[in-house]
Amino acid sequence: ISLFASANFVAGQVLTGGASQAFLQGGGSPANNTPIKVAIGYATNDVAVTAAGGAPATDTVATIPTGLNQLSIGSFVGFSLLNGHVREIAYFNTRLPNAQLEALTAPSLALPLDLNFVTPSYTVGY
Repeated sequence: ISLFASANFVAGQVLTGGASQAFLQGGGSPANNTPIKVAIGYATNDVAVTAAGGAPATDTVATIPTGLNQLSIGSFVGFSLLNGHVREIAYFNTRLPNAQLEALTAPSLALPLDLNFVTPSYTVGY
């Protein structure tokens, strides 16, 4: 199960025994140096990929590999390594509904605000 984003597209792929079961592009084309939220949801015959709160690309015919025991972050078989940053990762042990995947990846209008009352300083944004 892989999820990746590049300057050209956001995609997710499910491989079983080396054979592609699903390869989905969703979420348009992220701009370079711009944070983007992406998600993949998977269950047998139910795979979805979404980014930036968009409608997910879906596949209803996919065999999910069994015996998964490893999660690789920042690499993808046959593709280059991540050239960027991972800000946050969330893993759910159940297939989330597509609407929840959309909500999790929706852009946030709120900027983080950090106030320090010991030394008078503040930070807004990233």
